[in-house]
Amino acid sequence: MPGTRVRSACRCSSTCRTPTSIASSRRCTTSARAADGPTDTEGFVMKLVDVYEVDEAPEVLYRLMEERTPEVNISHRALPDWDTHLAFIASRPYEAWFLIVDDDSPVGAIYLSKTSEIGVFVLNAHRGKGYGKTAIEMLMEKYPRERFLANINPANERSIEFFRSLGFVHIQNTYEKR
Repeated sequence: MPGTRVRSACRCSSTCRTPTSIASSRRCTTSARAADGPTDTEGFVMKLVDVYEVDEAPEVLYRLMEERTPEVNISHRALPDWDTHLAFIASRPYEAWFLIVDDDSPVGAIYLSKTSEIGVFVLNAHRGKGYGKTAIEMLMEKYPRERFLANINPANERSIEFFRSLGFVHIQNTYEKR
């Protein structure tokens, strides 16, 4: 993948204006100590880093998409090409979009849509360690709403159970005709 930079002003309240690396990101983050973190790291510290403040975000987000299977995907049937991916990021499709980072390594991503939908994906190697749960709790605390939604592929049983465990309830199925 080309090393394309996504440059834009941060939407947080700090004075950030230039993307950085994950390791040097000190602004535009939200941190938490996860009580149910990985067993090999006592109370790991995880942070959410704004996608638009990190040079390597496009590559990380693309790698996340490469790991998705048709059962978990809701946004597209095939992996988009690199230019389409960059255009999507540049369109700023979400109210908030973060990389989930632990020990300066990305482990996933989370977004909040402009219609209060939460989307979260954790790399396969990091699933079941509390990152998704902690990221959702952090996002909901930072962006309080009357309600949050999760749009889940009906075949994604793991995600359905995950959101149910967080108190989400099933409200509808959506159908499509092409």
